[in-house]
Amino acid sequence: MADRYWIYMLRCENGHLYTGIAADLPRRYRAHLRGLVKYTRAFRPLEISQCWRIDGGRGAAQRVEAFIKSLVRSEKESLVNRPEDLAAMLGELVQGMPGIAAEDSGFLRSVESAVRGEDGAGRGGR
Repeated sequence: MADRYWIYMLRCENGHLYTGIAADLPRRYRAHLRGLVKYTRAFRPLEISQCWRIDGGRGAAQRVEAFIKSLVRSEKESLVNRPEDLAAMLGELVQGMPGIAAEDSGFLRSVESAVRGEDGAGRGGR
């Protein structure tokens, strides 16, 4: 069982921000690109807009995921632009959690490049 999980936001071709959880972010992103996830089968992901590494187990990651999913679109867009604000937004929810770390854009691009390079998939391609 993993102690580290990823919360990620994908920008989809319909303009929505899909929020999900994964123990293995590249593998999960690959599943989205291949159409193996119901929502992104219909609305393909264009990019990983943001992600956070959550240390502390699946339960902690699920609480963070649920919190982000409860936000309105403008708040989600704010997190895409300022990912470091997530911990402050979570407030009491993060007390006792070992750690939340926003990943920089270089990391996001490296995951995208690696996964898309393996699949030969173009940006948002089917």
